[in-house]
Amino acid sequence: MAAPRLSADPFNCKGYQWPANSRYEPQRVGETEHVLEWQSVTGFIDWLNARYQRLGTQFQDPATTSNQQLSFCKYVIKYWDLHTDNNQASQYRFAINNGATMNPVEHLASVYPSNNQAHSHEFVLLQSDINAPAKANLWNENQIYAASGSTRAPGMNQYMRTNPRMVILRLRWMVGARKYLTDARTGNLLVVQKTRIHDKLAELDAALPQHQPAGFHQWDPTIGNLAALWDTYMDQAFIKANAKQNASSSAG
Repeated sequence: MAAPRLSADPFNCKGYQWPANSRYEPQRVGETEHVLEWQSVTGFIDWLNARYQRLGTQFQDPATTSNQQLSFCKYVIKYWDLHTDNNQASQYRFAINNGATMNPVEHLASVYPSNNQAHSHEFVLLQSDINAPAKANLWNENQIYAASGSTRAPGMNQYMRTNPRMVILRLRWMVGARKYLTDARTGNLLVVQKTRIHDKLAELDAALPQHQPAGFHQWDPTIGNLAALWDTYMDQAFIKANAKQNASSSAG
């Protein structure tokens, strides 16, 4: 599979071009990667939870026998019958548009690239050190590279004194992450994948109130327009990722 990667030698500090003709990564330096991080999809729930907390909003326990108030996360976990034990499957399952019967998370996963469905061609191959942490940490709350570290995991400040070449390599990997995310093919895939999640959330917006588990109240009507909130969340994620990369590059 042809895939964007930065220079044939991942440790060449002077290499900043995507090879035009080579189809394969050098051995053991590439990772098959999603363009849209799954942590961005699951992080949407955390973002909503934080948003409702800032607003002071709680939700009536969906069980008709309870008067308890729940956070958004706890409400979703209970309503969607989600379990930390992967061996215990959610019983909250329904079909959308005469499709397969799935729980809400599976409905979202059904439009996310995986090895056994129609979107598997959207995987890309990316150099390991560009993929993580340089690219992965753009989409979470971590620093791309910490300024301070430890003896076992030195930070940028330690490397400035003891191994300046590693500082250059890390800066190079950040440039690689930027080039990867601004690459035309990558950008198109990101938009396509983000849009599919939006469309599936729009379907869930319509479906959730229609599928009321026994002994539960109807899906809270104030939790609507998940699709539009997803767009807001992703817009903020793009802004944060860009600012984080700019700050890290300036610090370097």
